Amino acid sequence: MLRAALLALPAVLLASPSLAEELTLYLANRAPHAVAAELSAPGGDGEWPGGGKVYLLEKGERKSVRIECRVGETICYGAWRFGDETTAYGVGPERDLVCDQCCLTCAPVSAAHIDIGG
Repeated sequence: MLRAALLALPAVLLASPSLAEELTLYLANRAPHAVAAELSAPGGDGEWPGGGKVYLLEKGERKSVRIECRVGETICYGAWRFGDETTAYGVGPERDLVCDQCCLTCAPVSAAHIDIGG
């Protein structure tokens, strides 16, 4: 019985999901007003900060945030004028806007800068 469990162990290890990495993002609000922002993985696999919360950045404010993501996972930002979702940046509040420059890939020991409204 023990031998069967030991033989099965490598298969279990190979089938485990990608390891989580910590990614530091430096958000900068370049818009002429306060913005709410969130980060998400396309397909709804991940959302930061999550739980219906957002990152609030006042006009001109910079903030660093750390998230846990899987290596190779795509992370996109969506932002909007605080209190007015019709003025949007990145993929927007509903993640339905087309954006060529608002996604990045999670990588080991990585950091990235995101300029909102710049």
